[in-house]
Amino acid sequence: MYRQTRQCFDCGFEEERKISSLEAAFEHSRVWNALCPKCGSTKSRGGTAEIPDLSAEQLAIWAGNKDIAFSSQDEDIVIARPESLELLLLYIDDCRTLKSKRMTLLAALFVIIYDHLAPKRNDPLVVSRVVSALRERRKMIAELGTSHIGGDILKRVSPAIGDLIPH
Repeated sequence: MYRQTRQCFDCGFEEERKISSLEAAFEHSRVWNALCPKCGSTKSRGGTAEIPDLSAEQLAIWAGNKDIAFSSQDEDIVIARPESLELLLLYIDDCRTLKSKRMTLLAALFVIIYDHLAPKRNDPLVVSRVVSALRERRKMIAELGTSHIGGDILKRVSPAIGDLIPH
């Protein structure tokens, strides 16, 4: 179980609840609309939610459902974890994965490279593994394009991946 907290905007009451791994994974199920047990307000502020590590079960649900998101903003950054590389590749290659989700997975792979080219996390081994995986998927990159990937990310990643970005 994963811990989630919030504070009532009106009376300041703090509460906590436990949610399952799947509830904690997806943004829509982390929404907490219950009334404040102290004053009945529907408004809250602050709060935290523990987020589980990415799993095959989560990706299987997410990959085939356009209405489910890990995050409504920067979803590619949220799932860009080098320890999940094999899972990301499994679902980017799966023909059942929606095109929009494949584009997010592709962007996540670029984010992993971006993050591991940075001086703070410089890890040539991670960069090499992801670049190699992208080279094997050259045709897919051409099909999906890269216009959905942030300009700063493309700028930093381009020298590392060479001619993989379609023009």
